[in-house]
Amino acid sequence: MGSQPWRPLPCVLAAVAVAVAAACGSSQTGPTPVVSGQAPLPPAESPAITRVTVVSGWDDAPVAGARVQVNGKAMVTDGGGTISDTADMRGAAIDIEAAGFLVRRTRVDRPMLRLWPAADERSAQAIRQLAYSREFTEQDTLRQIAARAFISVPPDLPGLADRFREAVADANEIMVAETYSMDERDYYFEGQTWAIVQVADADCPFGICLPAPHLRGDPDLRARLEVPVTKAALAQPQTPLRLLVMAQFVGTNPLPGMLNPRTPEITYPSLLERQALRLLLQRRPCTIWPDDDRTNPCDL
Repeated sequence: MGSQPWRPLPCVLAAVAVAVAAACGSSQTGPTPVVSGQAPLPPAESPAITRVTVVSGWDDAPVAGARVQVNGKAMVTDGGGTISDTADMRGAAIDIEAAGFLVRRTRVDRPMLRLWPAADERSAQAIRQLAYSREFTEQDTLRQIAARAFISVPPDLPGLADRFREAVADANEIMVAETYSMDERDYYFEGQTWAIVQVADADCPFGICLPAPHLRGDPDLRARLEVPVTKAALAQPQTPLRLLVMAQFVGTNPLPGMLNPRTPEITYPSLLERQALRLLLQRRPCTIWPDDDRTNPCDL
């Protein structure tokens, strides 16, 4: 995609940049070097996978006792969360069930597979409401994450930019990635969206009227969005972090947490909310509920 000219935006004091890395697990390498007078070498074949370790997507702790179906065989992970087979498992369909996690259906594309923590059925349904929607398909699929988004704040509210910087540090700790960073620029270009916070009367949860995902435009295109936020909400210490979390296209949380509209006093995301944010970065777009990325309904 070619570069686009920068376009100025008015009244911007500071911006929070949200850069989400794709979690598809694929990598690209450059062309194979060619020696003069010789044909290019064929690309190296991917090594066989005969051992797979199942871990928690939250902290990479091994999941022992997980029930696994792969290569037509039923297995159980050992104390280190590992299964092994004499046959190559690369590319094979695999189903994984384990207490305290969503059922995972994927294909073996790496020697470590991560599960989505869900303590019980109530937690699982809360994850469904937070991280899945029917915005783009008739099935519950994982919410789309913006490739990059900037949030600018009004220049006439003292200390607001500093509070956003503190929220950025908290968000990076939650996501375990340099997902957010402060940016003093006043432009946006192709591949980015820009959410401009405006002080206004806003009859929305938490006083933040973030546009619905389907109104935010294609993540591959430029979009300039206005986000009305009440002055009372901007005065609350938890609003910057809450707005950053909401900007990841997540839904509301029916359980106690920062994204439960009935508990606006909570100042930090709950464990379930933090886990959902981290797992959103690990999953492919259009993963089907509960945790199935073997088929992609967005391509059908």
